[in-house]
Amino acid sequence: MVQVPQGIRDSLETAQLPAIPQILLRFIALTEDDSVSVNELAELVGQDPALAARVLTVANSVAFRRGKSTTSLVQCLVTLGTRLSRTLASCLIIQKVFTPTAVTSRYDLNSFWMHVLQVADISRVLAAQQHYHDCEEAYLAGLLHDIGQLLLLGALDDRYGNILASSSDENMLRVFEGQRLGTDHTVIGAWMVDRWELADSFLADAILFHHASAEDIRFADPLSQIVWTAHLICQHARLYQQEQQIVVPPDFEMSELLFGINFDRAAEMYQQATKNVTLLAQALGIHSTPEGRMLPVPIRATTAEDIPRLAEQEKAPNPAEEAVWGMALMKPLQQDMGAVQSESELYLAAQESARILFGVGSVAFLTLNPDEQALSGLISDYQPQLLQRIRIPIDSGNSLATATFIEGTVSFTLSNEAPRVVSLVDVQIARILGTEGLVYVPLLVGNKSIGVMVCGVSALHAERLLKRIPWMLSFARAAASGIDAWHKLNRKTISTEQHQRQKFVQHARKIAHEAANPLGIIKNYLTIVTQRLPADIPVLQELDVMKEEIDRITQILGSLTIFSEALQESQLLHINYLVETMLVLYRESLFESRGITVQLELDCDIPALHADRDKLKQIFFNLWNNAAEALPEGGALTIATKTVYMREGASSVEILLSDNGPGLPADVLANLFVPLDHQRRQGHAGMGLSIVADLVKQLDGQITCHSKPEHGTTFTITLPVRQGAL
Repeated sequence: MVQVPQGIRDSLETAQLPAIPQILLRFIALTEDDSVSVNELAELVGQDPALAARVLTVANSVAFRRGKSTTSLVQCLVTLGTRLSRTLASCLIIQKVFTPTAVTSRYDLNSFWMHVLQVADISRVLAAQQHYHDCEEAYLAGLLHDIGQLLLLGALDDRYGNILASSSDENMLRVFEGQRLGTDHTVIGAWMVDRWELADSFLADAILFHHASAEDIRFADPLSQIVWTAHLICQHARLYQQEQQIVVPPDFEMSELLFGINFDRAAEMYQQATKNVTLLAQALGIHSTPEGRMLPVPIRATTAEDIPRLAEQEKAPNPAEEAVWGMALMKPLQQDMGAVQSESELYLAAQESARILFGVGSVAFLTLNPDEQALSGLISDYQPQLLQRIRIPIDSGNSLATATFIEGTVSFTLSNEAPRVVSLVDVQIARILGTEGLVYVPLLVGNKSIGVMVCGVSALHAERLLKRIPWMLSFARAAASGIDAWHKLNRKTISTEQHQRQKFVQHARKIAHEAANPLGIIKNYLTIVTQRLPADIPVLQELDVMKEEIDRITQILGSLTIFSEALQESQLLHINYLVETMLVLYRESLFESRGITVQLELDCDIPALHADRDKLKQIFFNLWNNAAEALPEGGALTIATKTVYMREGASSVEILLSDNGPGLPADVLANLFVPLDHQRRQGHAGMGLSIVADLVKQLDGQITCHSKPEHGTTFTITLPVRQGAL
């Protein structure tokens, strides 16, 4: 990871990235339209570097990251969900309107915005030309190549604005940045991307190296070369467009060597990119900035005469402003409260909103545990685990947190006004959040406190937040109101579900009772037929299998009468035998009647398993039935078993079901084990594979699927061999 001076890094933690308001408003409107796809939303996010950076940062945070991080804006939006994405955009709008000192109020970002979109557009063209594996990653790298400028502007405000004002181009800007800050915007941009922990992307390097020398870039990775060349084209070809008499810079020799692009071709690419961005600006109602500058332009540089004006802007809001602020906060936080899937999701929306609105580095929540009469960290994937183990008895002398909870007032650990004793537990919480100081804000519903919001702050920003106390209280009230409403709705939902459950159980018992009679008659008749037939004919085996299936249907019907299914005692069974006996019954009806060949590759040395026979039968039948429906006449299904040995002597049995059918499209494969809306597939419930996945999970196993269009599909089921299974 690149190194950033400590003082700059502290400011970056709370930097407010200035976004393009027209894009934010368009994004909010699109998220409210159910007909708009995630791809369309991602395309719009990809038109604003600040919004894209915010979405990528949140989606790749510890709270959301499940294994591998991603640079795909589509995947990030899917991860965040529409509600949280809309909340983030809404809060960015509120931040701009209600924070007069926001950098966007004193800087014209249009020239910067047009420049990064031009670089992004050309980067995508170059990536396609070179058959780069991910053209959208190349576009994103171009979009974010100068994101360090926005980060420094949001973190340092006029300190960096004055550097911008004195710089005529990016080369001069980097010189001044190094002299006055000890770093530059390429390092800052790479630092932000490094925090996403992208294991298989050179995105950070592409940002870091876009000002590298031609000789150095020759040996860099393809993505860095793409962004370097796109930036070079935008830096120099614009002069060609202005019909200035210039000498072709030597660096274009490297672009011709790498991509076969001479200066005339570069000018054509630049003209096309400019046309595309200008059309986009017109569609969004954004003023197109004349060519000649690629940096954010200070509308007015800060002078000594500006200090009183800026100080006046920093004053605490008056009652009218406070009321408008509170109402504005209510909408983004509460409009989707009725649709949230969990309490954790609700708190996450409040967490990210507070980070944006108040520029705080970290946000957490302490909630009341009524049984213990203590505050404790919210149990959630979105909060540090250590904080979840904190217990603070409700006593104002124990912590500033409990004082905030009891008194309903904001508490600062770094404040010199009305100082309070900072307890060890306050120090612990600050250490857990990795912050210098804390701000405790009560979550109030009326006059009742339901918890405390904890914001991590530095001494640098504590004074600014002191002037935002009324707004923080309004925000916390809005969040608390939404949380309380969700709890009430959840309690009502649980009560309704319990009532419906009782009705369902009664109905299921009636069905099970009525179905048991004909099933019993059929089983008895099969027993009589078996007794009348000679003992040496093959059909007896098929009749035995049919009786087993009748018993399984009876058990399934019986399980409908209870919601919390009791764990059935597992049996010692041999997978190969189970497969062979099931094929006796289903080979002809499922496969041979449709001209499908079944091939067995069963390892005779696999160990026996302790598992539920009926669940395995249900798994196999669902997968076989799907294969039979998907395969054309002449198709083939291969069923194989083998033993997989793992560490410390543990082993598993692997069952593979491979067909040579048409395969599955990528969008179907991505949601393969999720129940489908029955309206999307007429005549199908869309539940089969979701049931299979659930049954495999109940057996402590795993199921995966590999499929490509026209190359068939393979399901792999892995089941553990428990001790004692021989």
